Amino acid sequence: MDSFDSVSFLHEVANPSSTPRSIDYTGLESLAAGAVQNDTLILSGYTASGSPSLIRLNPSTDTVENIIPPGLIEVLSINPSPDGSLYVQGILLEDRTSCLMKIDSDGNRTILLDDLNSTIDDVVNLE
Repeated sequence: MDSFDSVSFLHEVANPSSTPRSIDYTGLESLAAGAVQNDTLILSGYTASGSPSLIRLNPSTDTVENIIPPGLIEVLSINPSPDGSLYVQGILLEDRTSCLMKIDSDGNRTILLDDLNSTIDDVVNLE
């Protein structure tokens, strides 16, 4: 996914009903990474105040929710898992350490690796 200067509307390119919709969402000023999980969009980016944010956008219900509190982690990459978990590589802003985090379907967060040289592939291979 490419970065954009501003995100205020998300537009569907195609859908089964052939009636593209747009969702008015102004929570992210720019996008950094994205993924698809169970027909929802997982997007990371930055709010207008510059805080990193990770959100889930459900196009079926037009709902947007924060997956983790804004400002917790600067997300570099996202890897959805078939069990509903997300593996997120990023930088914890509290202490500026690089980490791999697992976020389960209930929103529980677990730091799996805090090694600067780790990648998401390393975590998937551990489990």
